[in-house]
Amino acid sequence: MSINKKKLIIVDDSRLFREALAQKLSESHSIEVIGTASDAFEAKDMVFELKPDVMIIDVEMPKMNGFEFVKELMSQYPVPCIMVTSNENFSEADAKKAGAADFMHKPSRNNEFITFASIIATNASNMLGCSFVEVEMSL
Repeated sequence: MSINKKKLIIVDDSRLFREALAQKLSESHSIEVIGTASDAFEAKDMVFELKPDVMIIDVEMPKMNGFEFVKELMSQYPVPCIMVTSNENFSEADAKKAGAADFMHKPSRNNEFITFASIIATNASNMLGCSFVEVEMSL
């Protein structure tokens, strides 16, 4: 029985974070990382070309922040987005208001990254083809 993998794009200005998360998510049997982008403008071109099922988008990026990007994206290509940030001042309510399906704070310690990536993989795998999906996060 073949599993339909969710096609995923990672948008984050940190090359190290993009590469580490892409590598970890690629180990999942239910996710295919089809692209990474360093900002919203690079990602927008990818979205229309690659047609992802799910996107992971950093909140704080140069040129256009993740909230603005998700709002713009939802009007043109509604796709479930998981917003991530290392800034404790942002909340799930902020992400939902922008149109994101889910929100997570990035891990502050290296030993938390594997758990973070596992939760991202589980949540991305469970995303349905709509822009507003409630996803339970549990450890």
